[in-house]
Parts: sequence; structure tokens; C-alpha cells
Amino acid sequence: MRDAAALVTLLALAPNGPARGPLPRGPRLDGPGVVHHVMVRGIERRRIFRDDDDRRDGVDRMGRLFPAHGVRCCAWALMPNHVHVLLQSGGGLSQLMARLNTGYAKNFNLRHERRGYLFQNRFKSRIVDDDPDLLNLIRYVHTNPLRAGLVPSLAALERYPWSGHSALVGARSALPFEDSNRVLGCFANTPSSARRRLLRWMAENPDGPGEEADPGGDPLPRPANSSETCDEEFEQMVARVCCHLGVSTGALTSSRKGQGLSQARAVIAFLGVARLGVSACRIAKSTGLSRSGVSRAIDRGAEICSREGLG
Repeated sequence: MRDAAALVTLLALAPNGPARGPLPRGPRLDGPGVVHHVMVRGIERRRIFRDDDDRRDGVDRMGRLFPAHGVRCCAWALMPNHVHVLLQSGGGLSQLMARLNTGYAKNFNLRHERRGYLFQNRFKSRIVDDDPDLLNLIRYVHTNPLRAGLVPSLAALERYPWSGHSALVGARSALPFEDSNRVLGCFANTPSSARRRLLRWMAENPDGPGEEADPGGDPLPRPANSSETCDEEFEQMVARVCCHLGVSTGALTSSRKGQGLSQARAVIAFLGVARLGVSACRIAKSTGLSRSGVSRAIDRGAEICSREGLG
């Protein structure tokens, strides 16, 4: 990599933030810093939590495995037959979920003297679009117990022990895997002001919308990393990567090969998805990679940046 140290400035152009874009079928799009909404459901919609011992086991496993995998959790809720988790990946989401689900299922079967599969297929996930999407999902995940009738009101939800909402509102201390400070920072600079705004945000639409809906009437200011700003920053980042690696931006989408072009495409994929939150489709269009190629390039780009001390 030519003049690799100069690439440090690229990270300043790409502040840590959630990634966006639909997930391809097959290998999951993932990388350090990518934010996912993950859902795990019981097979045939059967209960995966029968009592508080089960729920404590689930929370304890998240508390051990999330930090071990470099994961920070923005929201979570345990429901009778499924789990919602909103997390920022440290890379290796599939490996994390395999350890979490396998260990929990084995212990559940021993505890309840049962055999067979506990979960329905592999976990489902999608990448979070941007900060407004993140906030909408936090509300969606944390109001699941309210919509399901497990608690009677938003006030009661503050005392519900099996979701992250109680930590956000200050009813209990944050668990080691909960990134409450990041979430509160989306609302205000001080915890007290942030919690007031959070409660108002939750109360505006406690029964919805669903995760795919537009939050509508968002009282919070749009983040600096809006789609327009992100597009401009992405174009600047692409130009600087190409400049530092001695390749032209036009060559990215050509059929030409070479170490410089390969490195540029990989670094652009990593910084674009994991830092700027650009969709895989956009990166594919700008680099000439396929969607699956973008997924593979993210890991290579992360390795290049790590090897050169760019993290």
C-alpha cells in the first residue's frame, strides 16, 4: 500500500456510524461497526423462555459473549417465543449468534428435559439505515413487551427487567453489554435531558410503527450523517483513497485488475459500509464489485486498515 499512513485522514472523513442497505441472501454483510437488527424465533413459534431462569440465562450469555466479540448493544427485548437485539457488530456476527443460540439451546433442553431444535432456522437480521432508523428501531424493540401485553403501560415498561429500556431511562444501571451512553447521546448531551426526550419519543407512538415503517413526525434533528451528506462524504472518500493508492476513480468500475485497484476497492468497501453507512448497492456501483464481492471486500479492507494501523 503506497503512502499508507496518509490514509489515516480517511477515517476522519468517515466517523463511526451505523451502516445501511438490505442484506444479500447467502453470506451476511458484516464488518466492524455495522449495526444490525437481529431477531431469533422459536421453532414453530414455540416458547423459548418458560420462566425467569431461562431469561436470566439468556441475559447472562449476552453479557458474556457480546463483550467477548466486541459487540455493543443499543436495544434488546426478550419475548416469550422470540428475541430482538439491536447491536453494533465487532465483525463475525454469524459466529457470535451461533455460540449464543447453541449454548442457550443446549442448556434449555437440559433444564426442561427436552430434545430437538429450539430455534426456527438461522437468525434473521438487517442492517440499520441511519440514525433516524436506529431510533425508530430502539422504540420498536423496546415497546415489544407493551404491544404484546406483557406490561400494561410505558410507565410499567420502565420496570420491566427483560429489555434494555429500564437502563436507558435510569431505572437500573446499564449492563456491561449495553451501550446506553451512545443511545442517549442521540437525544441530548446530558443524561437527564436525553432521558426526557427519550420518554417523549417513546410516548409519541408506543404502539408502532413496525420496524420497516417511516417514524414520521420525528421531533429530533436529523443527524449530520444524512443521506445527502453521506453521498458527498462517500464521493470524497473514494477520491482520496484512489489518490493515495495511485489509481483513478474511473478505473474502479473497469475490468482492470491489479494490487492497487484491489486494495482501493477493499478499503472503499470497508470504510463505506462500516464507517459511512453506505449501502452495498452503492458501493458495488462505484467499485465494479458484485454484491457478494462487496461482502468479501469488507473483511479485506478491515484487514488492510488494521495492518497499516488505521483503526
